[in-house]
Amino acid sequence: ENHVYKVNLSKCFMKAVIMKNIRLEESELMGAFLSEANIEQSKFYSCDFQGVFFENAILRNSFFEGCKLKYLKCRESQLKGIKIIDSDLENSDFTNADMKAAVIKNCNLKKVKFDNANLDRANLLGCKNVNAVELAKSKSLKNVHMDEELRKRILEIKPELL
Repeated sequence: ENHVYKVNLSKCFMKAVIMKNIRLEESELMGAFLSEANIEQSKFYSCDFQGVFFENAILRNSFFEGCKLKYLKCRESQLKGIKIIDSDLENSDFTNADMKAAVIKNCNLKKVKFDNANLDRANLLGCKNVNAVELAKSKSLKNVHMDEELRKRILEIKPELL
């Protein structure tokens, strides 16, 4: 595992970059362009990814903890097994993303888009500001672990998802 600490890559253009098995801490990537990036099995702690463009990226089995992820663009991305803990995802977009078996725990999900996202077997626990109507726009919520109150709201909106 390659460990990088306190680097500033804000507004960098890194289309199709490959970063596997890295550990990045207290770093800034605000507004970076990482379309088609392959960032698998990597760990990010207390990093600022606000406004990062990850469309068509691969972030499988990556881990984010305590990160600023506002306005993240992850449309059409491969996010299987991603883990996002104690992070702020406000206004992020996961339209058409494959988030199978993702873990999103204790995160702010205010105004997050999940249109046609695959959340099969995901874990959405302890999150705040979850919009059940937006979540119900996902492709699948089969076998998703979520707070009971959220489950009840989804059942009222679109029971066939569960």
